[in-house]
Amino acid sequence: DLALAEIDKALHTAFKTSALVANEAGRAWADKGDYVHAEQYFAIADQSPDQTLDGYRDHARMLIRAGQYAKARAVVDAGTARFAGDDKPFLPALILVSFNTDQHEQGVGYLERCVSYDDQALKNECGLAATNPSDARQYASLTPAEKAEVDKAVAQASADKTRKDDKPNPLKALGGLKGFKIPGT
Repeated sequence: DLALAEIDKALHTAFKTSALVANEAGRAWADKGDYVHAEQYFAIADQSPDQTLDGYRDHARMLIRAGQYAKARAVVDAGTARFAGDDKPFLPALILVSFNTDQHEQGVGYLERCVSYDDQALKNECGLAATNPSDARQYASLTPAEKAEVDKAVAQASADKTRKDDKPNPLKALGGLKGFKIPGT
């Protein structure tokens, strides 16, 4: 409630329609589970020329949590259009929307694209979206063949992380930065 109180102060200034303030208000209301208020503020932010990639992603995530998959997809489409047609940052949301609207084949396709990128954080996020531990029904609704594809893609992402962790690290070879002193200090 302290965060909302501080945001309320900003909403009574000239910054009330700024994407920054609107996104923060949307996030705060979403964290409280009030998706109606969250949607109002995210919608304001989406209309701003200063809307950010993270703002679009957070808005889509909130709509997915609220079960508003068509709206979430519309936000993803708007964010993709805004950022030169690049849907890569939205792949986790696209996976969740697809699996929750019985478009499993499309969701598996998004997951396979996601794990093909050299971005471990994105791979992890996509793996969580595909298996969705917070909603076991999503994964359970997949056919055995779809589950096998999801499991394979998630295993590939995990294996990629393990391989990256095994790469030589020059700091480890030098004993890390322990005891390192900046000259002149």
